Amino acid sequence: NDTMPETTTSDDHVHVTLPVCPLPIQFLGNPPFVDAVDRDSPLAARVKFGMYVVSLTIGDQTYENLSLTDLQDALDGTSQVEDRILVLAKSKPPPEAVALPISSSEPQVSSDTSRPARHIILKKTWKMKSYQAAMEKSFSFHGLAMTEGLAGVVKRYCNCIPLTPGAQLSWRRTPHGVWQAYMNHAYQKVHEEDAVAAVMDAMAAAGWEFIKQYETEL
Repeated sequence: NDTMPETTTSDDHVHVTLPVCPLPIQFLGNPPFVDAVDRDSPLAARVKFGMYVVSLTIGDQTYENLSLTDLQDALDGTSQVEDRILVLAKSKPPPEAVALPISSSEPQVSSDTSRPARHIILKKTWKMKSYQAAMEKSFSFHGLAMTEGLAGVVKRYCNCIPLTPGAQLSWRRTPHGVWQAYMNHAYQKVHEEDAVAAVMDAMAAAGWEFIKQYETEL
């Protein structure tokens, strides 16, 4: 929609009416900021890299101090809803205005060692004559369950890795909400360390805390 209204309420804030479709904007960080905008979208003229999210209005309800998780969940769940207004700022909000990720439907992180862990698993498989073996490296990010939006951030980072011929990385989600990335032999042989670094960078950029953990299973 080339006629989407925009109102600048101050030198720092920009109001953008969002289109009724999946949003062509990608966010990172806590507080969330604009990481990328589809260059073919009319929003590209209004929304710039580095702008911070101030609030999201859906209908008559306004949400402020959103974490990256809450923002992406709200946007993913309302892609076909009209009357969505995103307020962006050109400068970072003060620290006291930043909210922590909260979801009443998910277990909260505790200081106990038995706290629930949310994982991305990089699984490499190889065939040896008559049988197939697999080894899992489990990277534990303690916090809320990973959403489609956050998984998309990780995939985008991995997709930036220049691949050698034949290298493939595929994704699936288990019934328990664990995202698994499967490397074929060509990928594992050359790009395993690149993939690990990409996952770590993506999750850190998304505001997650990484708890060192290494598990191997044959």
